[in-house]
Amino acid sequence: MTYFFHTHVHSEFSCLDGMADISRMAEKVASLKQPALALTDHGNMSGAFQLYKACKENDILPFIGLEAYVVLDRSDKKAKRNHLSLISFTTEGYKNLTKLSTLSHERDHYHYKPLLDINDLVEASAQGNLKGIACLTGCYFGLVSQAVVHGDTKKAERIIKILQEAFEKVFVEVQNHKADHGDGWNDDKLVHELFTMANWLGLPTIASQDSHYCDKEEKDLHNMMRMIAYSADEKDLAYPGHSYHLSSSSWLKQQFNPEVWRASEESCKWLLDNHSLELEPLNKYKYFIPAITKNPMKQLTALCNAKLNSNYRIGKDGEKIVYQERLADELSVIEQTGMANYFMLVNDYVGWCQEQNILVMARGSAAGSLVCYLLGITQVDPLEWNLMFERFLTIDRTRPPDIDLDIEDVRRDDVVNYLKGRYEITQIGTYNRLSFDEETGRGGLFVQYMSAKRKILGDKFARTLGRVQNLHDLDVVNPNDARRLRLLGDMPLRRSAGAHAAGFVISAPPLHNLKDWIPKMLIPSSDTMVTQMMMDDVEDAGFVKIDLLGLRSLTTLRRCLEMVGKTGTEWIPLHDEKTFKFLQRGYTDTGVFQMEGWTAARGCKEVAVNSVKDLILVNALYRPATINSGYVSKFLKNRQNPDGVTYPSEIFKKHLKETFGVPCFQEQVLEIMRDLGMPVVELNAFLKAVKGKHAVAGYSEDANEVFERNKEKFKQLCKNDGMSSKQITSAWKLVEGFAAYGFNRSHATAYSILGYQLAYLKINYPLEFHSALLETTVGSHKEKQYEKETRRMGIKILSADVNVSGMSWSIDRKNNAIRRGLSSIKGVGKNCAEVIVEHAPYSSIEDMIKRCPARNVTGGKNWDKDKVLTGVMKQLRDNGALESLGIKR
Repeated sequence: MTYFFHTHVHSEFSCLDGMADISRMAEKVASLKQPALALTDHGNMSGAFQLYKACKENDILPFIGLEAYVVLDRSDKKAKRNHLSLISFTTEGYKNLTKLSTLSHERDHYHYKPLLDINDLVEASAQGNLKGIACLTGCYFGLVSQAVVHGDTKKAERIIKILQEAFEKVFVEVQNHKADHGDGWNDDKLVHELFTMANWLGLPTIASQDSHYCDKEEKDLHNMMRMIAYSADEKDLAYPGHSYHLSSSSWLKQQFNPEVWRASEESCKWLLDNHSLELEPLNKYKYFIPAITKNPMKQLTALCNAKLNSNYRIGKDGEKIVYQERLADELSVIEQTGMANYFMLVNDYVGWCQEQNILVMARGSAAGSLVCYLLGITQVDPLEWNLMFERFLTIDRTRPPDIDLDIEDVRRDDVVNYLKGRYEITQIGTYNRLSFDEETGRGGLFVQYMSAKRKILGDKFARTLGRVQNLHDLDVVNPNDARRLRLLGDMPLRRSAGAHAAGFVISAPPLHNLKDWIPKMLIPSSDTMVTQMMMDDVEDAGFVKIDLLGLRSLTTLRRCLEMVGKTGTEWIPLHDEKTFKFLQRGYTDTGVFQMEGWTAARGCKEVAVNSVKDLILVNALYRPATINSGYVSKFLKNRQNPDGVTYPSEIFKKHLKETFGVPCFQEQVLEIMRDLGMPVVELNAFLKAVKGKHAVAGYSEDANEVFERNKEKFKQLCKNDGMSSKQITSAWKLVEGFAAYGFNRSHATAYSILGYQLAYLKINYPLEFHSALLETTVGSHKEKQYEKETRRMGIKILSADVNVSGMSWSIDRKNNAIRRGLSSIKGVGKNCAEVIVEHAPYSSIEDMIKRCPARNVTGGKNWDKDKVLTGVMKQLRDNGALESLGIKR
């Protein structure tokens, strides 16, 4: 029996260096009969949860670690970075390593890379925060190895003694890739020196393989990935020596002399014997939410009933009884799932938004909930629009449903700051991938490959790859590179870390503290600390995600309403003939949310939209998958001849008649399945199984089995309903085909209503709408497009004027026009515009130059001498903003 396992392993989360999928690694070492697997990615623990789950699935032990970047003294900004491998072998050790990793990413520590210095380790040890962590001295670039290579054995010994005092277990790490490092040093010599030192100091030795990919044959792909990443020749970037793969024990044993290998086996045995790392949140799922109120269910019920009774729009013709029954059903499900506290949490920050007059709306399946509507989380009445609560929440759900919120983009930070002041929240981290689209033969991986080749080949690029536009062209010119690119495209290549656009995770101390389980990392470009683990991993550990997305259209809506002198949108009629006539024309770039793109505009024209329901259909139908699959054509054809549409059965007709036999919404299929007799708790699982069959990525043999089981279940339900074999075949073809394009009706409804409201304002309040539109897109690539659209609508645009204009676009009521704002002039920034507006009006150009600070409003210093304007003043003149001062363009 061998005790050896890999203790120096890089996964996809060692960006542009590692390229191995963690699940695949765990499966491989298990097949090699190795008892455990450690993960030591560069400066992060992002793969920790994936490692833990993969090891549990393969019945091997997980050792969660990282390869830290270490310097002797962080205050020395020129200090050379070295590596140090840290591996947790107990639960306490994992929590300590989490804190240490977060520390390395804090702004005062981060310097190009997350850094720790020797003092950090000494201080952490003094506080008891290194318990359960084993220290391995590192690879060739480790602190100890580099001291030895540079002939300073005494320094190496001093470092080791400091590490010994800090950590409860230190291993001298040796690697042998048969690499020649120059200056008389190769791996054989370094292993000998380190092993001798370890014996001299009485320290254990551990042999490792610096693994960056799974199989030995992938070395060539690794070289190519590094070429793409660093735009240099593969030969120059290839790691020295032989392979850096996840080797078998027998293969690695051959690289060391027997004495070193025996010592390494003993070290691995010590780690195995002392392993007690259990991440309880991952062993059994349970989510945690900060306590909002002592009795959330009682308070939620009272709140919803009060809102229902006070809602003037509900209660006509006995309708309130229907609403009361729906509310009781929803509250019952919420109580049975124990999710009342989650709804109270969302109600808390949505309520704060309402108090602050911040427009907010939930997208997605939440619009199917009456509870969400009554709380103001959504703006869509689910009964009025026939939306399905079961798509949102059923009693079998163990995780809180997604309530993803859209917020005015200029107020999103205010909402985040409110949450940070009230709770402990952290933005969720993500990793950008290098991949490509096989259909088009392009994508980030291909683009970066071409960029790298252009730099490498120089003048030779034009005649070798100059005509290559995609991967299909490369198949002809360089088939070997094309083959390797495809193989790389199937791998999880991570380019860089980033911040999730909308996702935050909330801590629930003291029961479930974020700091104990989730390390943070710094995103330098935005100076943002985010979770090292990605969204799915964070949620798997029982932390609840909050989704807050800034939506510019909501800001446009609010500004327009303010100019109109209205609050809310309830006053907007939903059957305005002028609005629908405008939409039927199929204009693009109109500033109307969800309706201004070419595809949606075409849909409005082809469907000849005449109601909000038509808009909802366009929103769901006019998407690439539906158009390419021919379902749009089928819908339009059936709509012209509804009597010619046939249905597999009356149940199908009941739910598909409104869309002329073409299932447009996920909810339609769920309603069909429910009426066929499928239990409510199985509906979403059925939908997931059918959609999973057609997923481009992530599909597996297990998913295929689930799909086949649900197919048989469907056929049996149809048979029970009295359908013939022919009808069942027809029905299944309809349902299965739907999976390629089915859309969420609740989401389509919420977004279509918002789009309609903006279209109504555009047509009925054109000055206010277009002023708001230009104001909320100032400085963006959309501003020029919307200027053109404003003129197309017959609205006059006046030049900016330093005596009249404000910071941004505004309405000039006197001239029935819109006036350009100062900040929309190229070269005039926000701060400069503020200064000009603050000091206005001006009696002359001399008066303006005198009163506006030259450091803000530049370019006037030579005016008195030679009447020349430069800088900001020149930009103002060239855009006509100084004409009221007698200065022509």
